[in-house]
Amino acid sequence: MPTLYNLHVAFGLHWYQPYTQKREILKDIAENSYASILNSIEKNCIGTVNCDIAASLIFQLADTAPEVLEKIVRLKNRGKISLVNTAAHHPILPLVPPEYAKRQLEQNKKAYLEHGLISAKEKLSGVFPPEMAYGDILTTTLAKMRYSWTVTDDMPFCKSRNGTPAPATYLVSAGGVACLMRSRKWCKEMSFDKPNGGEFAEKLCREFPKQFKDNVYQAYIVLWTDAETFGHHDKVSVDNFLNPFFTAVRKLPMSLESCDFLLRHYPLKKMFVPAGSWSADESDFLSAPYNRWKHPKNEWTLLWWKLADIILKIDHEHPEARALTEKVLYSCQTWWWTDSKSKDLFLWNVPELKKALQFGTAKERKTGDDLISRLSDY
Repeated sequence: MPTLYNLHVAFGLHWYQPYTQKREILKDIAENSYASILNSIEKNCIGTVNCDIAASLIFQLADTAPEVLEKIVRLKNRGKISLVNTAAHHPILPLVPPEYAKRQLEQNKKAYLEHGLISAKEKLSGVFPPEMAYGDILTTTLAKMRYSWTVTDDMPFCKSRNGTPAPATYLVSAGGVACLMRSRKWCKEMSFDKPNGGEFAEKLCREFPKQFKDNVYQAYIVLWTDAETFGHHDKVSVDNFLNPFFTAVRKLPMSLESCDFLLRHYPLKKMFVPAGSWSADESDFLSAPYNRWKHPKNEWTLLWWKLADIILKIDHEHPEARALTEKVLYSCQTWWWTDSKSKDLFLWNVPELKKALQFGTAKERKTGDDLISRLSDY
C-alpha cells in the first residue's frame, strides 16, 4: 500500500444557533458542548481548529455565556483556533440575492469585531457557507469581496466525476475562489457513527492513502461538522472522540492545520464545482442541490420561499426594516420541516416575520399573512 508521510487535517467546527433559540437550551449547549470543546482544545490539541461562529449565536453567548467568547479569543491568540467568517443569521446564501448575502457576511465580521474575536487589522480569508450550501452565485459574491476560499461537501464534485475521490494533493479553484472539499465519508463516520477518536485517527491514517497509486509526501483532508455534535447531540463525545482524537494526532503522521495553511502549501487547479450542500442527496443533487431547504417536490419549502421572497423584496426596498429582514430567513425552518415535519422553528419566528411584513405594501402584507397561515396549518 502507498505510504503517506504527512496528512494535513483541516478540522472545522460550525458554531450556530438561531436567534430564536430558547435561553435554557442555549445555556445547556454552552456548558455541555461549547465549554467542553474549548477545554479539550486547550488541554489536548497540538495544532489549529478552524471555527466559524454565526453572529446570531455570538449575540446570545455575550448575554448568556460570555466566558465562552472570552475563551475562544484566548485560544485564537495562542494559535489553537483559526476564525472563519460565515453568514450572520444563517440563510442559504446561494438562494438569496448577492447584496443580501454580502451584508450577512459583513454583519458577521462586524460581530467578530464588536465582541473582540478579531481586531480591526485582521483579515478573514475564508467563508463557511451555512449548511455548506455552495453555488456559482456565491463564489461570484465571495470573489468580489476578496475572499480566498470557501468550503463545500465533496459528494456533488465526486459524483459529477464518476466517483473519483476528492482532491487531496491540490485545491480546486472555481470562479477565483478556492473550494475546499469536505469529506462526506469521513465526516459522516466522525459525526454519526460515534467512533473512539483515537481509533478514528488511526483508521484515517491507515485507509486514506489507499486512494493513491504511489507514495505521497503530503496530502490533506477537510473535516467539518457542527460544534454541537460534541457534548450536545452526544453527551460523551468530547471524552470519547475529541480528547483521544487530539491526543492521537500527536503520535501519528498527521497534523491539524488552518485552511489558510492549505492555501499556502497546495497548488490551485481551476475546475468546475457543482452546486450542493452537506445534505444533498446523490439521487437528485443536480435537480435539488439544496434539497432540505428548497425542493421542487416539497410544497412546504416552496411556500416558505414565496414568503421569503416577499421579505427579501421588503429588505431591498426598505433599509429601515433590515433589523428584522436580515435575521428571519434562517435555514432551520425549512430543514426541520423536511427532516421531521416539525414547524417549531418556523412558529418561533412568526412574530418577527409579521413585524417585517408591516414594512411592505397592503398586498404584500396580505399575501404574507396568508402564506404564514398556510404554513402554520399545513
